[in-house]
Amino acid sequence: MEIVKKNILSVICGVVILLAITALFWPISGIVAGAQAQADAREKEFEKLDKLLPQKKQRKLPVVSLDPDAPTTSLDQFPGQKVIETGQTATKAMAEQSAAMMATAVAMNEHPLLVPKALPSPTNKQAFDFRTEYKKRVREFIPREILHATLPPTDKDLDEAEKKLWEEKYVPKLVKQTDVDPATKVETVRYLNEAPITAQFNDEAAKLPEKIRTERAEQFQMYIDETALSVNDRVMSEGDVPPADQIWYAQNALWIEEDVCRAIARLNSIAKNTLDSPVKRLVSLNLSATDASAYVLPTPAAGATPDAPAPPADPNAPIEKKFDRSPTGRVSNSLYDVLQFTLEVNVDARMIPPLLSELSREKYFNAPAKQGEPTAFITVNKFDLASVNKTEALQQGFVYGEAPIVKVSLQCEALLLRKWTTQYMPTEVKKALGIDTAKPATESSTAQAQ
Repeated sequence: MEIVKKNILSVICGVVILLAITALFWPISGIVAGAQAQADAREKEFEKLDKLLPQKKQRKLPVVSLDPDAPTTSLDQFPGQKVIETGQTATKAMAEQSAAMMATAVAMNEHPLLVPKALPSPTNKQAFDFRTEYKKRVREFIPREILHATLPPTDKDLDEAEKKLWEEKYVPKLVKQTDVDPATKVETVRYLNEAPITAQFNDEAAKLPEKIRTERAEQFQMYIDETALSVNDRVMSEGDVPPADQIWYAQNALWIEEDVCRAIARLNSIAKNTLDSPVKRLVSLNLSATDASAYVLPTPAAGATPDAPAPPADPNAPIEKKFDRSPTGRVSNSLYDVLQFTLEVNVDARMIPPLLSELSREKYFNAPAKQGEPTAFITVNKFDLASVNKTEALQQGFVYGEAPIVKVSLQCEALLLRKWTTQYMPTEVKKALGIDTAKPATESSTAQAQ
């Protein structure tokens, strides 16, 4: 103990040294590691900031011009607060303008349901009501009210007209004489002027078909073939309740058919009748009214069957062009659906450009007031021409007038925005189009189902 007391200072120093050595390899090691990590993080932050310097990386001011060849301006210094605020204001204005453009596009594109509340889940009554209204629409409303169209007179029509002509005009002109046989008292009726009256009738009857056909052409704007419009047989036919998905496909096709027919009617409105109408005859307007085959869908996933549902669409993914699927590169996506259809019409050869322009025109809609005719944003992708023999057409009952006529075959596509269509789609349709069925339907921009 005496030795310890004499060397107490040395002992204390030794203990301190031992504690210091021990601390270096235990708690202080964690502090060193934390300090090193902090230093590394600051080094990375410095490198990140250093790269932002103008002399390290050349930066350009944003290009706000729509001209693809607009020049770019170099950014030689960091923007100040005023520049930042100006940029924020411009960004906000652009976002508001973009939202307004979308709202306008939806208002132009939105179509009413044929039967309110018939989609996406119709009751039996709504389904049967849709069937009734659908028949009227494709058989009566579109041909008569939109197109003011007719069929050429049939052979039965001509026969009945000839019979009526004889009975109403020529029979009253016959001079009848009745002779009585003195022996048998049998009366015999003969017509004293039968030969000349019959000759007159035959002469007028020979001209009657052309007259009737011309009169009909003068009473209507154009002709429409009886099978020109695509129809959904499962909805049209009597019997079972039309399924919801078939009601959707029928409604979808009907929207586009009416848009096309309204465009034709607008063009023909400059004429009095078929003889001077630009569009003389609607031969066919063909698009799928029974399934999703009318939609231009993205390429199925690898290994998927041709009839497999479309892969789910990412609403945040950029819209890509796929020119192997469509001449425009447009395919159905989270923003809109692309539907293809064909149109075949007989047209005044001089009026082909106005027809193409009218099909894709949207100026008849007043977006703020939501007045006018909706549009499916139709694009003509391809068209072919073929001459029409007017003599043969006349023999079939089609009177086209003096203008040269050509048959125009068009391949077109239409766009329907999902902002308003998704709410009406049955679950089966959503699956076929790759729409997430777990998400609620998008609200319509108008109180459609009131």
